[in-house]
Amino acid sequence: MKHLRYTLIFLFMSASLFLISCTDKPHIKAVLDKAEEVMETEDPAVVYTMLDSIHTEELNTRRLKARYALLYSQVMDKNYIDLATDSIIRPAVKYYRHHGSAEDKLKTLYYLGRIKENAGDNEGAMRCYIEAERYVPRNENHLMSGRLYSAKKAIYYQLYQFHDAEDNAVKAASFFKNAGDTSRYAKELSAALNTSLILNDTAGQSAYIEELKQLIPFMTEPVKSAFYSTLLSALPTDSTATIKTTINEYISTIKKTDAIDWLSIALAYWKIDDIDSALSAVGRYPLYEKRHTSEQRYYLASAYIHESNGDTIQAYDYLKQYVQLDTEERQGIYNDETKYQDEKFDAELKRIRLTYSLIIAILGAILTGTILMLTLRKTKKREKKLEHSKKQLESTQKKLEKDNMALQVKYENTLADFVKNSKNSEMLRNKIEYRMSLFHKLVASYIAHNGLSRPVEKELNSLVADKNVLLQNLRDYISAMYPQLTSFLKEKQLSEQEIDICNLYLIGLRGKEIGHYLNISRHYIISSDIRKKLGLTEHDTNIDLYLIHLRDQLHERKISN
Repeated sequence: MKHLRYTLIFLFMSASLFLISCTDKPHIKAVLDKAEEVMETEDPAVVYTMLDSIHTEELNTRRLKARYALLYSQVMDKNYIDLATDSIIRPAVKYYRHHGSAEDKLKTLYYLGRIKENAGDNEGAMRCYIEAERYVPRNENHLMSGRLYSAKKAIYYQLYQFHDAEDNAVKAASFFKNAGDTSRYAKELSAALNTSLILNDTAGQSAYIEELKQLIPFMTEPVKSAFYSTLLSALPTDSTATIKTTINEYISTIKKTDAIDWLSIALAYWKIDDIDSALSAVGRYPLYEKRHTSEQRYYLASAYIHESNGDTIQAYDYLKQYVQLDTEERQGIYNDETKYQDEKFDAELKRIRLTYSLIIAILGAILTGTILMLTLRKTKKREKKLEHSKKQLESTQKKLEKDNMALQVKYENTLADFVKNSKNSEMLRNKIEYRMSLFHKLVASYIAHNGLSRPVEKELNSLVADKNVLLQNLRDYISAMYPQLTSFLKEKQLSEQEIDICNLYLIGLRGKEIGHYLNISRHYIISSDIRKKLGLTEHDTNIDLYLIHLRDQLHERKISN
């Protein structure tokens, strides 16, 4: 009896401890409730202090840990502390995958996407945002829905998918308007206006501009600056008076000089041929924007303005910087899109294989069940039932073959889509190649004809004078764009000078012109040696035609593989 009493006491205490361990601590819950309540209205630093006061060992339940992780990730983002790993938010990701409201799930996926963006994984971020979009219809927090679409817009804009960027900007603006956040509403409308300018959608521009003019009193200074900057781009070239008035209004409205986009003002002055004012404005831009050296628009605007001022050499230097940045960015987009297509294809292939495996498993289960049922039948009906089973198996096999054929067709269609997308990516690379080939044709034209206009001649004299730099640029370009050709020439044991001569042939020069440029008096001897190494006799085609045909043939073979 005594032992029974001790046993009951032990069980009661164990149950009490278990219930306590599974219950949220009231004082911790109160802090989290307050932090969530003031997250959008209080200074983020204050909310950060509130959360930082909690000792993590006091988070005794999965629900508390998940809520703390989500709120902590949120306040870090608001304090502009860019997290690049998911170590902090991971408890929230695991918990809200199967628990919590639509708002909890959307928030978790949104801030996980922000972390992936900080780590440079735009593909992973977009997957999080697309998954979070599933919860928008059931989410009553319009501010979070607006942030989600704003984040999607930013990635689409980076990928030059401007229709999708504009569509997401409009959705974000709608949610911010419903949330009563007029400043963010105006900011997203300005982004939509910017994309409509790129897409040359004049009807959309007028609607956005009229709506934004009504919102100017409610805008913060950065949003006002973005609006005036975009408005200056939208004004037509022939509206000189309107442009001057808008510039003056822009400068007088924005109180902080460093908040003004002086590059937009410089381009506006350039549009109305006020070059002195344009030079002054473009000179002020680097004083306030420290990252100007990584901006394409800065170099392109500077090239336009200096060219209009007659300073063609300086304009050419800016243009070279622009082309270099543009090429790097487009190559990055090409790589990202190719990677994204590869991932889509792999995911689709896995899904097809899984479906096929499930069909086999289901059919196997049906087959096993049928056999078990037949074995339980009476002996006198065995023969009849076995015959019936045989017919059923034949029918099942035909269905399996039919399903298998359908899956094969689906697999081939998926593969065809992947190949098509890869070719689209190849078209993007060809565009980049075309841009660079224009530069090569210009150099070839100068060397061949020696008679261009004086401004261009000055620029080209500077470019062509350093033969080593020009030859190195050609080697880098041909190696990057046609690696198979470079490998082929090296396999044929061509020297570096002979490969340089082949590269000059490829950009359109002839043997005599190459000899003149390289100061080689007996260039024909070197060309003869090249022909021998390439297996060409004196009766075969010209070496330049052969090299061009060889380049295209190797490149086509690479694409087909």
